[in-house]
Amino acid sequence: MSRPFDPPAASRTVTRERIATRRWASVVGAWGLATTAVGTAIGVTIQILGTPDAAARLGIFGLLAGLGTGALALVIERAQSARRPELVDGHGISDRPLHGALLGVPIALALPASLWLVVIVSVAMNSAVPAVLFGLLALALAFAGLRVWAQHRLTRALEALAPPPNADALASLRTLAQSPLSPKQVRMTAQLSIAFTQLQQGQGLEALGWFEGIDDGEAAAWATTGRAMASLLLGQDPRDAEAHLAQAFESPYANAVRAQADAVRILVLWRREGSEPARTLAEALRSATATPLHLALLARLREQAGDLEGAQALTTESVEAFLASGLGRAIPELGPKAPLPKR
Repeated sequence: MSRPFDPPAASRTVTRERIATRRWASVVGAWGLATTAVGTAIGVTIQILGTPDAAARLGIFGLLAGLGTGALALVIERAQSARRPELVDGHGISDRPLHGALLGVPIALALPASLWLVVIVSVAMNSAVPAVLFGLLALALAFAGLRVWAQHRLTRALEALAPPPNADALASLRTLAQSPLSPKQVRMTAQLSIAFTQLQQGQGLEALGWFEGIDDGEAAAWATTGRAMASLLLGQDPRDAEAHLAQAFESPYANAVRAQADAVRILVLWRREGSEPARTLAEALRSATATPLHLALLARLREQAGDLEGAQALTTESVEAFLASGLGRAIPELGPKAPLPKR
């Protein structure tokens, strides 16, 4: 991993299979339902004009056509997605999210069809019941469309958010984070992305502001871990960071942030009790999921203990990139001539 707060690696095979299964089900299912709605709307209209069973026949035809179209669209989109950068999700899986059009287009097809069914079926049956049912369906489709559009904008902004931070991408994320029309999950993701970008630049105060209000689910665990790191950057009492870490470790989503929280925990212990306890903890917690922050701290601790060869063994390309980052430069313990912390 090239960034200290990238999510840890997870069971990639199982998770990738689940992602692929959900992707196929959502895209093919959305297209199938959308074209069924379109076919049914056309069929009902023709049936009212005198053609028996047109609604059923065109509905079935629309379903089959939609399933095939959805599958083909997904295959084409996946082939073209190779041109887009990968994003790392909360499980540590690098993936290229779906383009919003794959779900946006079927919603755009189904919405007018549902509205037309509100009118034509209500008139044909002389009842308000179909209007209510199809009206609720149209409302749900409009709501889903807003979510898909917000998620699409979020994905595009995250793809553009590459070092050095893209100003336009950050502006898009700020808009999403502050918009009342953005779904809560999109708002929190946008906030986290901005906060961690500020953190990567070593701007603890700015990061703390964007962590505010994130208090739900896995995002809250990430936010409390980020707050711990930000408080250390601001030179606050290490016990404040320790309290934030306690919240992260007590969260049901502690495993998602454990690698990052462990790295911050090492720095907290270094400032509270000194280098030797911190080195012991860093060695004990070292694993394949150790972040660049963890490895950079351990390398410096080994160096201060006189283990120059062990320190050099940890100085990988990702660790060097971290040390050159704003966050790496903002941590005094990682400076070129960092003094031993006072006990």
